[in-house]
Amino acid sequence: MRLGWLLVTFWLFTPQLIFGTDKQWTGAINSTWSTGANWVGGAPPGGTTDNAVFDGTFSNQPNLGATATVGGLWMKGTAGNAVTITGSTLTLGGGSINGNGSVAILMDNPNTFTLTISAPLILGAAQAWWNNSGGLLTIAGAVNLNGNSLTNGGSGNTTISGVVSGSSSITQNQFSGGTSGTLTLSGANTYTLGTILGTGTLNINNAQALGTGTFNIGAGTINNTSAGAITLINNNLITLGNNFTFGGTQNLNLGAGAVTMAASRTITLNGTGSTLTFGGTIAGYAGDRTLTVNGAGNTLSLGALAISSGNTARTFTIAGTGNTTIIGVVSNGGGGADILTYSGSGSGVLTLKGANTYTGGTKINGGTLQVAATETPGTSGPLGNFGIISFGGGTLQYSASNTFDYSSRFNATANQAYSIDTNSQNVTFASPLTSSGGTLTKLGSGALTLSGANTYTGATTTISGGTLQLGNGGTTGSLSTSSAITDNANFTINRSNAVTQGTDFSGSAITGTGSFTQAGTGTTTLNAANTYSGGTTVSAGTLQLSGSGKLGSTSGALTVNGGTLNLNGTTQTVGNLTGSGGTIVSNAAGTVTLTIGNSNGSGGNYSGVIANGTGTVALTKTGSG
Repeated sequence: MRLGWLLVTFWLFTPQLIFGTDKQWTGAINSTWSTGANWVGGAPPGGTTDNAVFDGTFSNQPNLGATATVGGLWMKGTAGNAVTITGSTLTLGGGSINGNGSVAILMDNPNTFTLTISAPLILGAAQAWWNNSGGLLTIAGAVNLNGNSLTNGGSGNTTISGVVSGSSSITQNQFSGGTSGTLTLSGANTYTLGTILGTGTLNINNAQALGTGTFNIGAGTINNTSAGAITLINNNLITLGNNFTFGGTQNLNLGAGAVTMAASRTITLNGTGSTLTFGGTIAGYAGDRTLTVNGAGNTLSLGALAISSGNTARTFTIAGTGNTTIIGVVSNGGGGADILTYSGSGSGVLTLKGANTYTGGTKINGGTLQVAATETPGTSGPLGNFGIISFGGGTLQYSASNTFDYSSRFNATANQAYSIDTNSQNVTFASPLTSSGGTLTKLGSGALTLSGANTYTGATTTISGGTLQLGNGGTTGSLSTSSAITDNANFTINRSNAVTQGTDFSGSAITGTGSFTQAGTGTTTLNAANTYSGGTTVSAGTLQLSGSGKLGSTSGALTVNGGTLNLNGTTQTVGNLTGSGGTIVSNAAGTVTLTIGNSNGSGGNYSGVIANGTGTVALTKTGSG
C-alpha cells in the first residue's frame, strides 16, 4: 500500500526514490542482529537502502550487538507480535519503504502490536516516521538528529522518551490515514532548530521537551499528559500559525518566550479547570487582531500583550467562552492609542492583573472583565492609562485588589449597557452615568453607591446582586425618572435631604424579589404601588408613604431598627414586623391600619415605638405567626 503525503511543514521531500532490499527478521537462531540466519535470505540488511521488515511471528527479539545502518524499519500489516529492538546505535537512512520516499519507520499493521526501539538512533537523512497502526511506536533510546529534520505522522501514536539532540527540527504532522495521530515528547531534549505542530496531537511531557528554537503551533492539539503540571524552561519563541486546541489533561506553561500572532486565532481549551500559559508577550502588530478562547471553566494565561508596534492605533479583541488572564502589562506597543476589547460569551472572564498602559480605551462587549490590579491614576491601571470605557453587553467586575471609581471614563454616548459587578466589594461612582437610552445592571454582592445625578434614560435599572445605593450620606445621588427599577437584591437610599419617588428615581413601581432600605438621615417618600417582595428596612431618617405608595408586596417583612416609618395616612400590610428600635407613626389626619402577619408562621419581635402621631394608627395581627 502506498501512503500519500499531506504535509504542512517547512520542508519537502523531493528525492529520487532509491529502492533497496527488504530483509525480513525471523529470529530463528537467536537475538543477534548481525546473524545472517536470523533473516530471510541469509543476510541482515546493510546500508542506507535496505529495510528491516517485521512480518508474521518470531520468537527472538532483535539485539544490535554492534552499530548498524538500515534504510528503514517496516512493521507490516501482517505482523504477528510486538517488536523490541535493543543494543548499540542504529542509523536510519530514510530511503524508501513500500514505495514511500524518505520514510525511515513505517508501521501499517492494523492490530495493536507495538514497536519499541531502545537502541540509540542516528538520522542519516531528513526523514519521516509513519505510524498508521493500532500499536504504539516507542523510541526509548537517545535520538541524534544529526542535522536532519524529523517529521512524525500517521494516525497512530508515537512516544519519544529518549533525549533528542542535534541541530535540526521536529515536526508533528498528520499524513493521509486519519487525524488522531499523537507524538509525545517526554525527554529533556536539546535539539536546536525548533518544533512544528502541523496537525495531529503533540504531547509536551517534559520541561525541555521542545529543545530550543521556535515552536510553531499549527492546526492541531497540544497537551500535557504527564503526571503533573509542566513549565518549559528554554523560553522558546512561539508562533501561533493557526487555530489549535489544548487538551487540558494537565496544566501547561509554555515558558516566557515571545509569542507572535500574525492573524486572528482561536484556541479551544479542553479539560476541567485546566490552564494553558504563554508566559511571554503576545503581539499582534500588523493589524487588528481577535483572539478567541473557547472552553468554559478553562483558562488561557498570557504573560503580557503588546497591541501594536507602529503609530497606527490598533484594536485587540479577546472573545470566547473560556477564561483569559493577562498577568503582565497590556501596552500600546508603538505610538498609537490602542484599544482593548473584550467580547466574551457565556461564563467567559477576562482578568487584567497588570499595570497596563494602553491609551485607546476599553470596550466591554460581552462576558465579564475583571480588574485585578491596583489603579495608579494618570500612570497605569488594569484598564489602561487613559481612554473611554464602553459597555456593549459585558460586565465590569471589581476585585479585592481594585475598587477604583472609573465612572468619569465611562462612555456617555447613546445606549450604553452599564453592567457592574462589585464582587463582594464596596464601590462608589461620583460621576453621573449619562447615556441616552442607557441601562444599569448591578451584579454581585457588595454595594455600588451612586452619588451623582445620573441621567441615563434606558427603560431599566436592574439590581441582581448586593446593594445599589443612592447617595453616600450627603445631598446628592439620583437616577433618571424614566428608568424603572427591578430590585432582585437590595435598593438603599442614603441621603441627608428629601428624596421622592418620581423625582429622584423612577415613579414606576419598584418590582422584583429584593428589599428596600432607608439608611440616610433625610426623608424618603414612596408614592408608587411598589411590589418588591424582599421586605423593607428603616435604619435612620424617615421613610414616608404617600398616596398609593406601598411597602412592597404584602408578604414582605418590615424591619424598623431606627428612624421613623411615617404611614402618612396610608394603610399598609406586611408579612412580619421586627426591629430593635425606631418609631412607626402616621402624621396625617384620620385612622390608618398596619396589618402584620400576612406571611403565616413567621413571627418576630419589635422593640420600637408605635404611636398615633397627628393621625391614629390601628394595628392588626393576622395569620399564625
